[in-house]
Amino acid sequence: MGRTILRSTLPLLFLFAASVQCRGQLTLQCDRLLMAHSDLAITVESRSPTEFYRMQHSPHGAGRTTKYVLWVGWAGNRRAFGDNPRHNELPEPGKWTYCGYSATVNVHLIKKEIPGLKTGVLMDDSSGSLLPGGHVVMFSPDRQSYVAFDQEDGQDLEAIKLYNRSGVLLWKSYCGLFSQDGQTVEAAFDKIRWDDSDRLIAEYESPQGAEAVVYLNTGSDAVWRWLPDTRK
Repeated sequence: MGRTILRSTLPLLFLFAASVQCRGQLTLQCDRLLMAHSDLAITVESRSPTEFYRMQHSPHGAGRTTKYVLWVGWAGNRRAFGDNPRHNELPEPGKWTYCGYSATVNVHLIKKEIPGLKTGVLMDDSSGSLLPGGHVVMFSPDRQSYVAFDQEDGQDLEAIKLYNRSGVLLWKSYCGLFSQDGQTVEAAFDKIRWDDSDRLIAEYESPQGAEAVVYLNTGSDAVWRWLPDTRK
């Protein structure tokens, strides 16, 4: 029976690294994913020892001018991410958390928390420009695409968004399979990953209890869909 949405390893770059590579994909993370079989278990909190350690390994430095203001250096300058402490509804001790840097894709991941949403942004280390991100970001093996995950209050499933390398949104949904009208969850994903052919793969348990796999693809109608994976 379906559920209506009501609520919701190759080497590390450094110890407690933000970037993990497996099966050719590259993952930057601030928190673990909600999916049952997620390999990601690290959580980075604002002003925590883990955040401080990652700041120390930022190529151009990172730190806090106050507990409400995070700064991150890039090749030409540095960029500030600040909270307004007068807004009592904002989470404490601040909504910006430094989650680390990947030299492979030359970006930093910074977690952003606002009421009702946990997400993130990517900062390009060469230009200081920002790209949309999430609290977890997975780059495809060819580094031409990435998916970002958000946690929204009131949702059982995390939101997932697919971007090209320039940060253009290509597709968005939630981590599961839905009925034709899009209102009922028929299966929640246990794991999402990129395979070596740059396909986005989702694993889940079918209603019959069997392990099932789908992959994301777009047809001539330019609509992205999860399709059964028939590869052996």
